[in-house]
Amino acid sequence: MPSPQPKRIVENDAIRALISRDHLVICNGGGGVPVVEKADGYHGIEAVIDKDLSAALLASQIHADALLILTDADAVYLDWGKPTQRPLAQVTPELLREMQFRRRFDGPESDRLR
Repeated sequence: MPSPQPKRIVENDAIRALISRDHLVICNGGGGVPVVEKADGYHGIEAVIDKDLSAALLASQIHADALLILTDADAVYLDWGKPTQRPLAQVTPELLREMQFRRRFDGPESDRLR
C-alpha cells in the first residue's frame, strides 16, 4: 500500500480555531485520512499516512510552540534488526533528514523522528 508524504492538513483552520478558544483538540488519529482534492471535493484514497509525519506537519501548520512524541524505546537505531544494528547516541534534524532521504534509517523510532 502506498505511503505518501503528508502535504497538508485539511482541517488546519478548524483545529487552530478550536485551540484559540482553549479547547483540547485530538486530531490526526493514526496519521489522518488520506484524501485527494478534485473538482467535486475531497476523495479518500487507499494509502497509509504516517502518524508522526502528520503530527510534525500539523505542528508546523498551526505554529505549535512544541511537538512532543513520547515513546518507551531506549534509542534510535541504525540498521534496525540487522547484525550491524547500533544505537545512535546523538542525532540532529539534519542527520535524520539525510538518513530518511537515503532510506538507510530503520526501526520503530525512525518514523517518529523523521
